[in-house]
Amino acid sequence: MTIALAIFNYYDHGAARRDFRDLALELVRRGHRVIVLSRRWHAEMLPGVQHVRLSVFGFSKVGKLISFGKKVRSFCRKNGIDCGIAFSRIPGSDFYYLGNHAMEEKGFRFLRLLTPDFWRERFLEKGLFAPRSRTKIFALSRMQIKILSEKYRTPAERIELLPLGVPAECRRPTAEEAADFRAAMRKKHAIPAEEKLLVMLGSGFYHKGVDRAIMALSYLPAAELKKFRLVICGKGAVSKMDALARHYNVRSRVVFSEATFRPAILSSADVVLCLSRHEFLESTPLEAISCGVPVAVTGDNDFGDFIADCGGMVFPEVFQVRALTQFLHRVATEPDFLAAMKRAASAQDPDVLYHRVETMADQIEAFLNDLPR
Repeated sequence: MTIALAIFNYYDHGAARRDFRDLALELVRRGHRVIVLSRRWHAEMLPGVQHVRLSVFGFSKVGKLISFGKKVRSFCRKNGIDCGIAFSRIPGSDFYYLGNHAMEEKGFRFLRLLTPDFWRERFLEKGLFAPRSRTKIFALSRMQIKILSEKYRTPAERIELLPLGVPAECRRPTAEEAADFRAAMRKKHAIPAEEKLLVMLGSGFYHKGVDRAIMALSYLPAAELKKFRLVICGKGAVSKMDALARHYNVRSRVVFSEATFRPAILSSADVVLCLSRHEFLESTPLEAISCGVPVAVTGDNDFGDFIADCGGMVFPEVFQVRALTQFLHRVATEPDFLAAMKRAASAQDPDVLYHRVETMADQIEAFLNDLPR
């Protein structure tokens, strides 16, 4: 069978992009012909996959997305595609991967209501979620299902709730490997064994809440502040966060590092901090748990219940920096508190986190099997 996977722009980072990559490779492994349709591809080409770049026209991002959707539908009609999976908003697709919340939940801001793009974007979503649509939705959280049901009245039978998922390369390392990762991280940045290692990982430091962590550290008493080292890995405005750390007199407690092998970075931490602003489906906490490391997240993370069950800290909404400072105070002064978090994270069976892509592939093959011969 011939399967098309469509994505407007592909970057080699982010949970949705990793799911896109892993799904394409899984379908190839199962013997299907896979064609990837994109406007731009900012990564290495996937082995065994046919890559097709589609040119688009438009004066705004939404206009270009509409043009891209038309080109995708035309390509599928002309090239005998048996099943189309969209990772961007393309009405008419057989499946749609819902990589974020629908705009009904987050988009109604007065100034946006006055723009044509808002209504065009809403029209695209209605084409995917409305009761009359035939597109099956791959949802990542129960909150997404609630939004689709209440705002768009999407029939429940068209929504498939996927299992929690992390990439295959984030499988839990052995105890020996994890010890080596911790030792390497501490040696690289000259971090003493007695200091607690806080790790933040991702692109866009403000969006990821790095400033929140810096301010929380600054509120600690000097004796407790010396017990922590914050390692920030990824791409972002280093100069701005460096200046902020200097302003709050915590620069000696902050390390900026490149993002290399994610399991190595996460496994080296005592606690992984995920303080993102409005990133409902952030997967880094799940990756940390898969590595057996406790996490602290903001309350708007859709996976908060699971994270709490795994011993993580979920801060109440609206996020308060003081709450993070109080958490760090407990980590610094109550050894049993951190030990209990680590035991709970390590006790979670990581196998529950590795089957999202297989579930999507199973649903796609079931769809293909129902097609008339």
